[in-house]
Amino acid sequence: MFEYLMPAIWMRIYPNTLLERAVAAAVLVQRVYAEDKGVPWGISECAYSVKDDGGNYQYHAFGVPQLAIHKPDEGGPVVSPYSTFMALAVDSTAALRNLRKLQGKHALGTYGFYEALDFDPGRCRSRFHRFELVRCWMAHHQGMSFLSIANFLHGELVQRWFHSHPRVQATELLLQEKTIGSCSHSQATVERGLSDSSSKAMPYSVVVSGEHSMRRWQILGLAVLLAFSEMPPISTPKRPIPRMR
Repeated sequence: MFEYLMPAIWMRIYPNTLLERAVAAAVLVQRVYAEDKGVPWGISECAYSVKDDGGNYQYHAFGVPQLAIHKPDEGGPVVSPYSTFMALAVDSTAALRNLRKLQGKHALGTYGFYEALDFDPGRCRSRFHRFELVRCWMAHHQGMSFLSIANFLHGELVQRWFHSHPRVQATELLLQEKTIGSCSHSQATVERGLSDSSSKAMPYSVVVSGEHSMRRWQILGLAVLLAFSEMPPISTPKRPIPRMR
């Protein structure tokens, strides 16, 4: 789950974009999966209730089948509270409700929420609970939680700090990649204040020859995943256009 939500700690999630859909879908899938299992939601890589000879908890990349590239192979589910903290930016109401549910299961310790609750039946040693508490705190998971709380309580404080850097501002258009079929000319140009005039070429645009007219298409996205937004038709130029290679 953190692969979807951790970037949103620093980077803005713009409305009606692929990234917004991705994080919303990730949270929704997690909630549905956990409800079906009868456990709190928030499953991501974390420590679980198996220790080595030195008494150290083991670590694994847990997930839900609908979001995982590879089928989870370590049992579970294993619920990590830091995953819920990261979801504050996506669905704060559901996240706070889930945190209260975790607190009700005694998952809140001296230094904050414990690392995880392991609901795997084969690893549960309690006669009174369905889970084992993973009683440790991992610094990087606590860090993600603190930054998520800062964003939630102080108006995306970390995002505003990150986007104040000129290098980030120069490339933040990549975060605004629209879903296919949802992008309009005004949406594509509003962030850069580009002119709608057909006499001014759009950056990253190509001209495609049609049967009756020339049309210009705006490329929104990376080389791997491209979304094309149709621009207003332009008149056929008097001189031939060099062939694209």
